[in-house]
Amino acid sequence: MRVLHYIDHVRREDLLSAYLTALTTVQEQLGVEVCVATRRDAIGQKLRSFRPHIVHVHTIWSWRAAQWVRLAGKQGCGVVVSPHGALDAYCCRHERRWSKLAMTVLYQRRMVSRADAILASTDHEAARLARLGWKQNCVFEHRRHSQKTLRPG
Repeated sequence: MRVLHYIDHVRREDLLSAYLTALTTVQEQLGVEVCVATRRDAIGQKLRSFRPHIVHVHTIWSWRAAQWVRLAGKQGCGVVVSPHGALDAYCCRHERRWSKLAMTVLYQRRMVSRADAILASTDHEAARLARLGWKQNCVFEHRRHSQKTLRPG
């Protein structure tokens, strides 16, 4: 199996970068072929050369991530999106509120609707995603390794 992870940037002292490094290390130990792409990579070229089975996007507010989701879906890849807490109600209301509203309208909802799965980090994030009601079937994987399938009512 080949998994391509997309993250906007990899930085030495960034928590998300450290998480991605740990995740890819474990995946490689399990025999998964792993590739990490950033916004500096050419999307089409990377998808054609690596030919992933799954594209895992580790951001929710990036226009570039939305392009990865769209093109990966067109190429028949499974698409997983991990918000990593970025959809928290406080963040949405107080951090760049108006630009986030514009991003939601312009591309974020479509990006989420194209994803095959959304992975939530916490129960709170899973509940927030369910309240948003963006997808009929979402899989939420929590750090404590429980798994739920939510269907908004």
